[in-house]
Formats: sequence, C-alpha cells, structure tokens
Amino acid sequence: MAHLDKLQDLELQIASEEVAQKRVLFNDQDKAERIIRSVEQHFRTTLEQIKASKTRPMRVRQVLIYLLREYTGLTNRAIGDVLDMRYPAVSKAG
Repeated sequence: MAHLDKLQDLELQIASEEVAQKRVLFNDQDKAERIIRSVEQHFRTTLEQIKASKTRPMRVRQVLIYLLREYTGLTNRAIGDVLDMRYPAVSKAG
C-alpha cells in the first residue's frame, strides 16, 4: 500500500512539473513575440525583412537574438527556428 501511495505522489509531482514547464514555455513564446514586435517597431522593420537581410552588419538581427536569449528561455535552436537560421549561427551572432 505504501508503494502505491509513493507512486501516486510521484505521478502528481511529474504532472505538476509538466504543467509548470508548459506554462514557462508558453510565457517564453509570449515574451518572444513581444520582443519581436518591439524590435520591429524600434527599427521600423518586419521579422520577414530581418530574416531576409543579407547585408552586414546585421545589427537588428544581433539585437533580436541577444534580447531573445537574455529575456526568454529559448534555446539557440528555437531562436534559429524563429529567424530561419541554423543554431550554430545563432550562437555566434548574438
């Protein structure tokens, strides 16, 4: 019986951790969207223009990567997905 109680406690703990992780992920995505909108407004550009920019220096992209890294829990891979970049390039850019 004690094993059953421990198992149920463990299942509850895992479920609450999963909910907390999903909440953090949702908050990070929401923060990322707000950061992107702020950068777009400040630099008077769009995310599509930031993605398409091939001229150097790519200051706007570097600023965006820095802010996403600093203020969200997004990984380099997730940031790369947002900006259509490979994650090693993200790690070098910001």
